[in-house]
Amino acid sequence: MAQAHTPMPLIHGQNAFVLATRAVSAAITRFGAMLAPVTFFADSGAPIMPYSIPPWATEPALSSVPPLLRALRGDFMCSAFGDNGTPYDGVVIPPHGDTANGGWMVLEKRSTALGTALRLAMDLPTQGGRCIGTTALIEGHQFVYQRHDFEGLSGAINPGHHAMLACSPALGSALLSFSPWAFAATSPQRAALTENKARSQLVPGKFADGPAAMPTVNNGTVDLTSFPTEERADDVFLVCSKPTAALAWSAATFPARGYAWIALRRAAQLPSTLVWLSNGGRFESPWNGRHAPVLALEDIIGYFASGLAESAQHNALVARGIPTCLIVTPGLPILIPYIQGLVRIPADFGRVAAVEPAGPGELLVLGAGGGRVATPCRWEFLTELCIPGLCE
Repeated sequence: MAQAHTPMPLIHGQNAFVLATRAVSAAITRFGAMLAPVTFFADSGAPIMPYSIPPWATEPALSSVPPLLRALRGDFMCSAFGDNGTPYDGVVIPPHGDTANGGWMVLEKRSTALGTALRLAMDLPTQGGRCIGTTALIEGHQFVYQRHDFEGLSGAINPGHHAMLACSPALGSALLSFSPWAFAATSPQRAALTENKARSQLVPGKFADGPAAMPTVNNGTVDLTSFPTEERADDVFLVCSKPTAALAWSAATFPARGYAWIALRRAAQLPSTLVWLSNGGRFESPWNGRHAPVLALEDIIGYFASGLAESAQHNALVARGIPTCLIVTPGLPILIPYIQGLVRIPADFGRVAAVEPAGPGELLVLGAGGGRVATPCRWEFLTELCIPGLCE
């Protein structure tokens, strides 16, 4: 296929590529390859745009604001995931890695009767090698299919997705759920922002049985399976999947809006979900207490948001059986598939209770209230690693 040379529109302050089927329209920024806005059910009378775009996206650029934050939106691939404050092998890696801090070039754009796809690539100057990202939409599916291929690297890497969802300010309007987990944990002190930059209601460096009883600074616990809470805070915690889980998922249900957002992944590659509950608790520019309420479900392999140096060494998660990095065999690429999208839910659905294959190309989403939703989804992509004609 020939390369695409069509002009890139400016979307919410960023030059972006656009992919579309009848059901879904998706923008991907050139800088950072950030996925948003995305319109699901685009061919219906009630389209849904679930991803967050910060209020400063179209404000005049401030010299003190790094390009990553200027472009911040939706979901994007991070490598190395985390703030990377500690150099790794003497190399300083930018926050969330090269993939989130540079321009991506088009390798190919294609459209077929099955759907449409875009292949982007960028070199990784601090880690070496390069990353090729493919984004595909299938006609009639309310999902975005992505695969990121890391080539020419060696040693440890800790990639992760960084999905951010816009929420209603109504208390408890978003309900969080996860595939079976081993435990939950709050960020260590190193990853916790200082009080003058952000306020958190969680005690750093603590483990919990699950996200419904997270330890707080007032010696109590808080149920963080619903958001927002009453606190204007910026909370970060980790939910670690059981090592036996093959297909892992994370979900956010919005009962008042009538839909659930779901992400599917391979648990062996991305065993943890870093949950970031941003409810106006960050105060430095450009946040200024106005990033609220945003729910981020970030499926990763890593030691919280510390970065590659901490993720590549023995740490408290590794001691509990949760891997925090992938080891690249020289000469062999690592391919990371990921699926994210929406289902409409009935009024009695409740939160997502289970997500499971229902047959070839079909996914079954079960609600805690007893509702069942079957939806077209090529879940096999997670194991087959390809969609013939679109992602190969």
